[in-house]
Amino acid sequence: MPQIIHKSAWGDIPLSTFFYGNVTDYLRSKKSFGSDKIGYIDAETGEGITYKQLWKLANGISAVLYHHYGIGHARAPVASDHTLGDVVMLHAPNSRFFPSLHYGMLDMGCTITSASVSYDVADLAHQLRVTDASLVLCYQEKENNVRQAIKEAQKDAAFPGITHPVRILLIENLLTMACNISEEKINSAMARKFEYSPQECTKRIAYLSMSSGTTGGIPKAVRLTHFNMSSCDTLGTLSTPSFSTGDDIRVAAIVPMTHQYGLTKFIFNMCSSHATTVVHRQFDLVKLLESQKKYKLNRLMLVPPVIVKMAKDPAVEPYIPSLYEHVDFITTGAAPLPGSAVTNLLTRITGNPQGIRHSQSGRPPLTISQGYGLTETSPLCAVFDPLDPDVDFRSAGKATSHVEIRIVSEDGVDQPQLKLDDLSHLDGMLKRDEPLPVGEVLIRGPMIMDGYHKNRQSSEESFDRSQEDPKTLIHWQDKWLKTGDIGMVDQKGRLMIVDRNKEMIKSMSKQVAPAELESLLLNHDQVIDCAVIGVNSEAKATESARAFLVLKDPSYDAVKIKAWLDGQVPSYKRLYGGVVVLKNEQIPKNPSGKILRRILRTRKDDFIQGIDVSKL
Repeated sequence: MPQIIHKSAWGDIPLSTFFYGNVTDYLRSKKSFGSDKIGYIDAETGEGITYKQLWKLANGISAVLYHHYGIGHARAPVASDHTLGDVVMLHAPNSRFFPSLHYGMLDMGCTITSASVSYDVADLAHQLRVTDASLVLCYQEKENNVRQAIKEAQKDAAFPGITHPVRILLIENLLTMACNISEEKINSAMARKFEYSPQECTKRIAYLSMSSGTTGGIPKAVRLTHFNMSSCDTLGTLSTPSFSTGDDIRVAAIVPMTHQYGLTKFIFNMCSSHATTVVHRQFDLVKLLESQKKYKLNRLMLVPPVIVKMAKDPAVEPYIPSLYEHVDFITTGAAPLPGSAVTNLLTRITGNPQGIRHSQSGRPPLTISQGYGLTETSPLCAVFDPLDPDVDFRSAGKATSHVEIRIVSEDGVDQPQLKLDDLSHLDGMLKRDEPLPVGEVLIRGPMIMDGYHKNRQSSEESFDRSQEDPKTLIHWQDKWLKTGDIGMVDQKGRLMIVDRNKEMIKSMSKQVAPAELESLLLNHDQVIDCAVIGVNSEAKATESARAFLVLKDPSYDAVKIKAWLDGQVPSYKRLYGGVVVLKNEQIPKNPSGKILRRILRTRKDDFIQGIDVSKL
């Protein structure tokens, strides 16, 4: 069958626009490099750091790593994989020092693997096994957990236990040393700064970012190159000129910078855009609103649960005048956004669902727009410019320049565009189950990952090789990423995601692998068989995990099993969706034993025990 390739509505920019080299040198080419403008501000203390200061600190960090920890002495320190540098894990909450830490490591050729502060010992141990990190940067408050994780990582699990030593460097000590190291040592280290040829930068791994993958299963390490990272920023900026350009961009970082969305957006995009970023250690609605008011933040980058909360929470009311006066655009990603939340928040701030500020004639309306991507796409591959007249909350955006999309049905047939101008009609079509040109979303472009680290099978399963003559293709066009998401593209180039990956649960903007929870549940004496799915709460704009259990004793209190599991995992992995005990039934599976989760999703009138009714 012929392939139907949906091209970017932006058209393709000249290939000469792309940067080939170390992603830090890409940032050095931007206006922010050496600037005396405040780049990052600590939301709690009000302390700031200019771009000139953060690059000086980055150089000091490079020097400490090089002279005191032997980082960057070898171009290919990992014998089994010459595309890697020294692999360093960064396990810390958001900080105004994050950009300096990243740039300092990347200049010394490091491959960085970021670990969420919500990770427990088991999560950290798994990441150490997958990435083979040899150095962990953390604050003292996390040191004990990291030490336990290093010991745990020596044991075999889904990946073989590590056999190499892993050192810990406290970030407090690193920053102190970086501020006091001699100019002579800084110059010596920077003379050895890593530079990459055009061919090398497309292979050299800058990040091993954790994801459960497009096919589900245990968390995997996504291999993102220097070219992936610089290309993602280039195309994201060019596709959102209203949002990303200007001399007075002021934003708040509430999304963790250990998450690929937060990492790319705040460590790269905002530096590239010469913005001022107010950094929040963790999310607190009132503190976010206080920052918006104090610093007159004019762009808000949020996640759906925060938008839902802002639309309803009475704590927002005193801040409405400042939101009305200063906020130009609101963008969101990382999870589906309920349409009701969009209209409710726009109405709350401006008095109307169109976002029109009637007291400020001539000012563009306030818009709330979405973007789409995965860790595997660095992450952005589709987005709206906030002033695009085609913005619609039902769509995740338009493909960025040079990004191509295919929509492939279950029977392998490429789907054409949806012939629909007004997406408001789509709601009824979906409810009536009318035939639509939907299928799995396949993407290729310059920001697509190199593959999954140490996991050839998952890499092969996640890609379709291109069918065109290789001589006619750009170097990134050799493969299509199978996202696992179900969607369609309309005649304006807008991408709609109508169903997410059938396996993954996206809870509180974090990915949860059902297989991980199922494995834990099967360790309980009472559990014979089980399956976990995600259940959506529009009120909370997130998914929660729900377990279906087959028990030895069907009368056993299943809430005790829920409590038992919840005590072993971080908050976002807990069974807030409750548990269902199957009596005289089995977990539905296909002949090969694969759980048929789609059947579980369609169940009705189940008796759900232990369901969470608390607020996020």
